[in-house]
Amino acid sequence: MPVKAVLFDLDGTLVDSLQTVAEALVEVLPRHGFHSTVEALIPRIGPPVAVLAREMFGATEEQAERLNRDYLDAYYARYVDRTRPHDGADALLAHLYEAGMPLGIVTNKHEEGARYIVRLLGWERS
Repeated sequence: MPVKAVLFDLDGTLVDSLQTVAEALVEVLPRHGFHSTVEALIPRIGPPVAVLAREMFGATEEQAERLNRDYLDAYYARYVDRTRPHDGADALLAHLYEAGMPLGIVTNKHEEGARYIVRLLGWERS
């Protein structure tokens, strides 16, 4: 059966965002009574930040939601613009687009944030 469309995960597949996500978390954790390092956080990044806060730090649901809001504010204000594509991502997407392949992103990132990164990297097409 021929391929009719290609869906990509964003973080970790098309873009390398581990460093910036971890840096934003390290910035906001102390406001909520938690501490960590970029190196300790990077292997744990993947689930939503609220889940990470509960699992890694034993945060309550309320603490985790407040931490997540602060993280998102910091990430989009000071870190997201440093997001870079993984090697080969630009060329792969360009090739698939030029071949007429429908493309999509599947991510647990907020839609607005994912769209921002797609625009930032010049991957948005009409």
